Amino acid sequence: MTAAIAVGYIRVSTSEQAESGLSLDAQRKKIEAQATLSDLQLADTLEDAGASAKDLHRPAMADLLNRIASGQVDCVIVPKLDRLTRSIKDLSELLETLAKAKRADGNRGVDLISTAESLDTSTATGELIINILGAISQWERKIIAERTSAALQEKIEQGRSTGGIPPYGYEFVDGERVENPREQQVLAEIQTMKAAGASWQKITDELTDKGHTTRRGGPLTRQGIFRIAKKHGIS
Repeated sequence: MTAAIAVGYIRVSTSEQAESGLSLDAQRKKIEAQATLSDLQLADTLEDAGASAKDLHRPAMADLLNRIASGQVDCVIVPKLDRLTRSIKDLSELLETLAKAKRADGNRGVDLISTAESLDTSTATGELIINILGAISQWERKIIAERTSAALQEKIEQGRSTGGIPPYGYEFVDGERVENPREQQVLAEIQTMKAAGASWQKITDELTDKGHTTRRGGPLTRQGIFRIAKKHGIS
């Protein structure tokens, strides 16, 4: 009886990992060992080096899907489930594609084996657990994103640097937002002149005559002064 044909898939997400090759080599050895253990004929091991698992748009993944669609594969082996994807949506689509695909042996349904989790979709329990693990993987990613967003919002509320440009009138010193004396003076003069009924052009001309410039040292413009004033509630 001819052994079922398997194709391995491995991935690393960073260029540093891809250049070292250590992680890819380790993944490749796990797939080879699994193929031997499961009495499978390992036809090839496809690799995506320096590719994120946020979606399925990867060269080796496209190759794998083409082989599955053309009926060249009986089983796909991965060293760990997250090498395939971190999205439950993409995982569900992959499992559906595998279930509907025609195998190399002529039967229906390409199996998926994940060595790290000791899971095999040829069993009902294995398929259920793989779906659960995929959901957990996506949940972890969303939790990290939420924590990052919350930390960023906290920095903004505390007036600390988030890597962006501070609003006019302020500057970042050691990550803390502090007032910029020169720009605060400009704001005060804009407020005083506008309260006295001066036009935006008049305000611009007066500030220019006093030697004020933009942050980059360029000439002030009426539109620029208007935008600054509007952001600070001066009208």
